Amino acid sequence: MTIAIGAGARVGVLLAALLLSACAGVPTERGRNAVGEQLAARSGTAITLPERGPALLDDAVRARLAEPLSADDAVAIAWLLGPRTRTALARLGLAAADLFDAQRPRNPRLSLGRIGNGEHRETAFGLHVVLTDLLTLPVRRRIGDAEWQAAIADTVAALLAEANEVRRAYYRYLAAEQIATLRAAITEAAEISEELAQRFHAAGNISALQLAREQAHASEARIDLAAARAARLEARMALAERLGLAGRSNRWRLPERLPLPVAEALAVDELLERAHAQRADLIAARAGLDADRRAARLSRRIGWLGRVELGVEHEREGGERRSGPNVELELPLFRQGQGEVARAEAREELALQHAERIGLAIERDVRTAVARLATRREIVDTYRHALIPQREAIVARELERYNFMLVGVFDLLQARRREFDAYQQYLEAIRDYWIARSDLEHAVGGDLPLPATPELTPRADEIVMPQSGDAHSDHGQPATDADTPHGDHR
Repeated sequence: MTIAIGAGARVGVLLAALLLSACAGVPTERGRNAVGEQLAARSGTAITLPERGPALLDDAVRARLAEPLSADDAVAIAWLLGPRTRTALARLGLAAADLFDAQRPRNPRLSLGRIGNGEHRETAFGLHVVLTDLLTLPVRRRIGDAEWQAAIADTVAALLAEANEVRRAYYRYLAAEQIATLRAAITEAAEISEELAQRFHAAGNISALQLAREQAHASEARIDLAAARAARLEARMALAERLGLAGRSNRWRLPERLPLPVAEALAVDELLERAHAQRADLIAARAGLDADRRAARLSRRIGWLGRVELGVEHEREGGERRSGPNVELELPLFRQGQGEVARAEAREELALQHAERIGLAIERDVRTAVARLATRREIVDTYRHALIPQREAIVARELERYNFMLVGVFDLLQARRREFDAYQQYLEAIRDYWIARSDLEHAVGGDLPLPATPELTPRADEIVMPQSGDAHSDHGQPATDADTPHGDHR
């Protein structure tokens, strides 16, 4: 009926197309596929995002949990089961609903009434459409598309940020696990030393002061072990919550050892170029700016027009029928769209500043992350090539002095304790290196290449009970000549 109201054939064709497109669904699945494709492009691997509904441990997840989890495995599980992933995808569903509405005008309004009294009543009905919706629909569709692209990029940015948090939690737990194992071995050695001191004191070979010192060292080792175990549990639960495994499964584990830092040349200019090209938050900000610019232009053009409705009225009185068009026009007497234009221009300015702020933040994030990573690498190298070998050399020289009866067994043990402390700090420095590297990947907006099989840090038993005469230039296995003390020659 509206086609015959003088709006012309073009309006009729547009309305017919709208009626055909009304059968289309909300593009939620299309958005999820786009998010998965963009994540795969940044990570280099196929990405599976969860379906709607409760998180389930399917066969694919169980297969990953059967083996020690790599950092990439942890991210993949978090993207399948993690609550933050599902929240981000639910928000994408809201954006899909907004896109669906932006692509269609409001529904026509149908009115029906009877006027008169007694036997003389008139039946009237009308059909009305909002003409401004039809006129602005192509522009509003382009605005909706830009907002949709911004929503997809926002979702990608949220999932990449969650991936970074998962990696940080992963390396914290892996380090906490290794440190707790090291502390358990150190505590066992300290308790052996305490028992040895008690025997020496009972035999009259050492003083009560020396016995108290060894007992205090053993107590400190127990305290450090308790703290390390508490930190391990806290780190495990933090990672389990990120993965969506807390309360669902305890049958998962990580590798036994941290990987050593990798040798890589990082060109800041290339990283900045990559970040400006692929950072999802910047892509989202640019898409949002495009949408707000289009909305501001539309508001400046027709903001004064207000709401215009076209319709047809049909009346029946007795046997006579009468039909005709009508129009409802909002008169711009008190407001001519100034408020709408001002709001649209303010949103455009906010979007512009938001995009510029992210661009500046990228410069800061990348340069800071590169510098931080270089510092962490330098610290690890200092431990690996200087402090650890120096501590080992001290132990070796103390062992020589012990063998020549120049020092007692507890002097040797004291040197070993300092070596153990250096190893724990070494592991913590390696943990901080990997966290810094993950932060750099997040700043760049994509993964950095890694060797297939990186070198690993030494095991706890290799640190506490080294083999005599082993070389230790690469710290895959510590090398000291220190064997288990066998007595006090003083």
